[in-house]
Amino acid sequence: MATEQPAGSTEIQYPVEVTNAQSRKQYKLSLLKSSPESLYCDYAHIEDRKIKNNLIFHTEHPTAWLCPPKYMEQMRETLALLEQDFTEFWELTMARLCEQSLSQQLRDEVCQVKRECRMALSEAMAELKELQEDMKLLEPSWPALKRT
Repeated sequence: MATEQPAGSTEIQYPVEVTNAQSRKQYKLSLLKSSPESLYCDYAHIEDRKIKNNLIFHTEHPTAWLCPPKYMEQMRETLALLEQDFTEFWELTMARLCEQSLSQQLRDEVCQVKRECRMALSEAMAELKELQEDMKLLEPSWPALKRT
């Protein structure tokens, strides 16, 4: 099953019975062969996020994608640069995902500490009120205490 994406690619949606990497690969290959020249995108699921990690297609005319030998070295250099850019992008993306989850964890911890401080402050204020009331009750007997 595949759903249409706004950028012209189709998302690969695996059936429930496709559970391991080998069966995913076979399903993907059969889907690509059944619709040559169609662009598909595949996603990686990391925690609760869906990250597009691959754009793929199958062609019946591979020679259309060949370039003359004089451009081959330039293509290799370009591909090497693209691979380097992709690796940097991937590392940055993963670092940001970790930062976001870490910062969310820190925010949660700060909220918890704030709640605990508010509760402790409320308890301290209640104890202070009790002490003030006790002092008001004892106040008339203070002069008698001073004389002894």
